[in-house]
Amino acid sequence: MFWSAIATLGYVLLMALPSGKVPGVHYFALFIATAGAAPMIATTIAWVGNTWSNGKPSCMTLKRH
Repeated sequence: MFWSAIATLGYVLLMALPSGKVPGVHYFALFIATAGAAPMIATTIAWVGNTWSNGKPSCMTLKRH
């Protein structure tokens, strides 16, 4: 939940700021959005592998989804 809030903050900053006015702030907002979204990808892959395996190898489980 923490990483979702960080990513949301970055996306809100990107949408709220006028484009082209302050490029440094846009890069910072993009960095915040990426820093919040990247950990969620790894967490989702680990969760799917652990939840849906049912004794099968993880590679088969992740391929199925």
